[in-house]
Amino acid sequence: MSLAQAIGSDQWVIFSKTYCPYSTGLVNHISSLPIDGVSVYELDKMSSGVHIFAALYRQYDTTTVPILFHQGELVGDSDQSRAYLDQYMKVSPG
Repeated sequence: MSLAQAIGSDQWVIFSKTYCPYSTGLVNHISSLPIDGVSVYELDKMSSGVHIFAALYRQYDTTTVPILFHQGELVGDSDQSRAYLDQYMKVSPG
């Protein structure tokens, strides 16, 4: 799987690592919200995870996880993602 395929695979895409507490926190946070269309890629559990992480660095100059994308657009790291999700929930219908 390529980075572009992963980013385009769902409305919300999180790149995560299972041992990272920030990743676990964001995955738990988004899972607690009434949001559909979420894919989580645990890079440390994927055979292509190292390559996807390297592509994230090349394209987005990021060296940490978690990384959230919404509708194919980069949201950011853990703090940026939580702030975005909180704002999204305030303005999102339903």
